[in-house]
Amino acid sequence: MNIYFFFVIIFLIIFLGIIFLFIFRKKKFSGDQTLRIARRIESTKNLDPEHSILKSHKIFVNSLNLLLNKKNLTAAQTIKFFSKRLPNIQKIWYYHGLRNKIAHELDTKVSEEQAEYARKNFIFAIKSLEVV
Repeated sequence: MNIYFFFVIIFLIIFLGIIFLFIFRKKKFSGDQTLRIARRIESTKNLDPEHSILKSHKIFVNSLNLLLNKKNLTAAQTIKFFSKRLPNIQKIWYYHGLRNKIAHELDTKVSEEQAEYARKNFIFAIKSLEVV
């Protein structure tokens, strides 16, 4: 009877360990997903700088939400969730704030250079979440 109990305990520990790994593993993008997201962000180049930032930010946040399988989070909540995993998080917060300024304030002007840096930072952040 003791040996039976021992095997049941071992089985439960292994089973709970596997469940724990699936629940708490860090989800990442595949190489193909990263490439598709990067192309979509790059495709905003032909827009004016303000719309380019708005659109590339939307693509970035929606991509992060794909990893979370959650659609009811705000952009800020989504970015906050990934903040420890993104190496350029300060720049992401800066461009998130700039996006909010564009969306909510009249006559916010953005240079093409700022839009280009925003796109590059969003792509860099997405690539940092790629399976290597």
